[in-house]
Amino acid sequence: MLKNLGDALVKLFDQQRAAIEATLRPPTATPPAPAVDAVTVPTVASPRTDALESRPADRRRVRYDDVCALHAQGWSRSAIADHVGLHRDTVRTYLQAPSFPERAPRSIQPSILDPFKPYILERWNAGCHTGTVVARELKARGYRGSSTTVLDYITQLRKAAGIPPKRRVGITAGAITDPTQRVPSSRDLIWLVLRRPEQRDAEEQTQLDRLATSHPDVTLGITLVQEFVTMVRERQPEPLDAWLARTEQSGLAPLVSFANGIRKDYAAVKARLTLKWSNGPTEDHVNRLKQVKRQMYGRAKLDLLKLRLMA
Repeated sequence: MLKNLGDALVKLFDQQRAAIEATLRPPTATPPAPAVDAVTVPTVASPRTDALESRPADRRRVRYDDVCALHAQGWSRSAIADHVGLHRDTVRTYLQAPSFPERAPRSIQPSILDPFKPYILERWNAGCHTGTVVARELKARGYRGSSTTVLDYITQLRKAAGIPPKRRVGITAGAITDPTQRVPSSRDLIWLVLRRPEQRDAEEQTQLDRLATSHPDVTLGITLVQEFVTMVRERQPEPLDAWLARTEQSGLAPLVSFANGIRKDYAAVKARLTLKWSNGPTEDHVNRLKQVKRQMYGRAKLDLLKLRLMA
């Protein structure tokens, strides 16, 4: 149940990704406005044509707008899917979303430079903006990577601070944070909600508090999810009916769908919140037997499989 609840919360976070990004994104220095040498007249083009020829996120937004427009005209989901070229499940997701569903960014792979980034930021904010100097200091502190990795990171700091390329003197830059730091994915954020309060450290609790202020739907969703988690962990069946009614009236489509699933298996869920027994051990044995069967498939006869299962 908690796995399905977490999946529903991921969908809710994906729907409000833009608000979550705006709330949790680390602050960066505002780049200075570039000097204007001459007045130029921009070329006017069709926004839709430009979007279709630009990055994938813009193309997805155009298709999202098309789906909403056709739905407003009375088109069915199947007809919209055929016309736009999307799967019906994607069309349903778009129509259920209160706004354009932003995709979570890919997680950043760990780098050999990660342990040294706090020192680099400290030196940068102290006024040292020369990559070769920083690389030399890092090697003295135990860094074993290449200088190119350090220089590439310094270049990202320069871009985040709005410093022109190849400029070494007369640099005035405000304090910045790590520009490679991204907002955690929706899948990572749900663990802040599902984790037991006593297992969260101060930084995680602060991040959860900020997350809860990103959007009213996120605030309500976190509240409902934590209430259900408490019912499951502390076996409290009494609040279940009231929780189902509140969730169904919340208007949060992913959690409403979860509540509908609870309604269909109401007796089993009620028993889970009431009784201490579980079919978990049985499912564990079934999984083990299936694993043995798949390991044996096409490699031996049934007599050997029987011996393995009995053993």
